[in-house]
Amino acid sequence: MAIRTSMAALIARLAGLAHPPPVREDRQTGDGFLLERKKGAVALHYRLAEPTRTRRVLAEVEGWRPRWEEQGLEVLHGKKVVEVRRRGWHKGRTVEALKALWPEAVFFYLGDDRTDEDAFAALAGGEGVTVLVGKEKEERSSLARYRLPSPGAVHRFLERLLHLVEPRQGVSGQ
Repeated sequence: MAIRTSMAALIARLAGLAHPPPVREDRQTGDGFLLERKKGAVALHYRLAEPTRTRRVLAEVEGWRPRWEEQGLEVLHGKKVVEVRRRGWHKGRTVEALKALWPEAVFFYLGDDRTDEDAFAALAGGEGVTVLVGKEKEERSSLARYRLPSPGAVHRFLERLLHLVEPRQGVSGQ
């Protein structure tokens, strides 16, 4: 079935739920909502939104779900975010495309949200290093092989990794 809802219409609908129009792409609405336009998806972040308003907005999103699903879209709830995207489009597909381009590469994928699970799945079976970022007490199942507790821990990990692979003096091509 063809997608009849344009991304512009979808953005307008989500923006209208969070904040009266006009709302531009990737714009903080002033009441704690952030609308993010992605390629093939729209995400409404509500980490800073007032809880009562958030519940009302999420109920409206759920009310629109059947219509969006009829039009080939899916609604995915993540960590303080709701994403509406084309059915079947996800981060795992991007990882698969990158693996096809660079079959000898070692891929690292770090993520903190349910939307990252498709990418973790694409790298399952030892095809890459997958890391879930989040505290252990935020217990949830994940396909990631490793876990780091915070963005600060990710920063320290990447610094150490870069230190291990720093270019050596006298190596050609530098």
